[in-house]
Amino acid sequence: VEKGTLAYVSARSHDRVTIDSCLILLPELNALIAPINKLLPHFPFVTGVALTRADTGIDVLLQVTSSDGGLEAYRDFAAALPIARLSVQWPSKSITSLTQTDMVLMTLGDVDVPIPADAFLQASAEAQKIITDIVVTATKGVSPIVDLFCGIGTYSFPMNTRARVHAVDNNGPMIDHIRSISPKVSVAKRDLFLNPLTLEELKKFNAAVINPPRMGAPAQIKQLAASGIKKIVMVSCNHATWSRDAKTLKNAGYTLASLDVVDQFVYSPHVELVSVFVC
Repeated sequence: VEKGTLAYVSARSHDRVTIDSCLILLPELNALIAPINKLLPHFPFVTGVALTRADTGIDVLLQVTSSDGGLEAYRDFAAALPIARLSVQWPSKSITSLTQTDMVLMTLGDVDVPIPADAFLQASAEAQKIITDIVVTATKGVSPIVDLFCGIGTYSFPMNTRARVHAVDNNGPMIDHIRSISPKVSVAKRDLFLNPLTLEELKKFNAAVINPPRMGAPAQIKQLAASGIKKIVMVSCNHATWSRDAKTLKNAGYTLASLDVVDQFVYSPHVELVSVFVC
């Protein structure tokens, strides 16, 4: 939010460019920009707005700089919009949901999953389905599987319909969320940069799925490379760190069996890579 109006960050800078529409947004999200811009001057503590089109409605998350008035201060904001849920992220980073007219669900594979307000999702539903299908196909017939940097269980839940899955991430709320949805998926909260799964821990799995952030996961990849796990599926949004981590696997004897490039970032040079390594 810039001067009471929604804004994007300008290319290659920290400058903010205010907007009243966006041609690459889904139409139902684009339609919210004007009404949100009308509301924002009355809510000076709002500094950011996140919009997600879930399968059952639109989810809105407001980032605020003050807890003055509590949730009651945002009831009018929620009432003015055709949305399924409005949540507020307080200065402490905790999140509280104000209203929910429908259960906010995303279909992950064939599983309808309630999503938290700050869920990490791929840039588009189409791209997410493509990536998930590749991951599920690559791990078909293999069990158990460890899902590293699992997020909200984007791959854990679809894989769990056919295999035992252990999901690991450093985001406590996301891990708690997976645990609350499905006791069949075992979970662990863990910083995989500082405390990667060790060879001893990895030897119980027959496949690994890893979806690290842009910086990659050199410490965890080093352990995976030495583990002898027969199949490793790596999802990456950064070709540079993917190349570095792929080289570690190659030098350990792994072969790149397949590589799919998903161009999900519209009008951007970025792509998502989905690769399968076998040994």
